[in-house]
This record gives sequence, structure tokens and C-alpha cells, in this order.
Amino acid sequence: MVLLFTAGALVPVVAQRMQFPNLLAPLLIALVAGALGGWFSPSRVGVLTVTTVAGAFSGLTVDALVDWFYFAHDRRLIGIEWIIWAVVMGGPVALASWGAGALRSYRRQKVDSGAV
Repeated sequence: MVLLFTAGALVPVVAQRMQFPNLLAPLLIALVAGALGGWFSPSRVGVLTVTTVAGAFSGLTVDALVDWFYFAHDRRLIGIEWIIWAVVMGGPVALASWGAGALRSYRRQKVDSGAV
């Protein structure tokens, strides 16, 4: 969960600071982090998703405060940024963690040959 919180906090800030032309890299990072989280704790998809979104909210809030106090730059649309990054980070993490957890539980099941 620490990995997902950290990814949620750092990915939006780094993506905005480096001015990525698209959201491909953040989506890939969210998918990989979600798959790792889902593989190691497959029953906690909701907790992993909420942790990532909380990290994104925290990272964006700290970034906005740094902009406000140190650079005198006002970010009036922080609410819109929260929504966009919650969808960009939360959606892929939820799907990847659910898929990885389902794959792990499928591999652990006994394979039934169907013979009577």
C-alpha cells in the first residue's frame, strides 16, 4: 500500500512538472503498481484504489501549496485536477489489482479434469 500511495502522490506531480504530452506514462505506472498490489493482496482492491487516490490528492495538494507559497502561482482548478488524476490513477489501479488478484486465485485453484 505504501507503493501505491507513493505512486499516487508522485506521478501526478512529476507528470505536471515535466509537462508530459500525454498520460501514457502515468497510466502505465498505475497499471504496474496496481498489478503488483493486487498480486500481493488480492482481496483488497478497494483499499488499494482508495490508497492511490488519497496519494494523488495529497500529492496534488502539497504541489498546489508549494506553488502558492514559494512561486506565488495560483491554481484555481485544483478540484478539477483532483478529479482527473483520481480517474487516471484510480481506474487503472482498480482494474489491474482486480485482474492480478483474479489471476493469482485462478492459479491457486485445483484444476478439475472433469473425469467422473
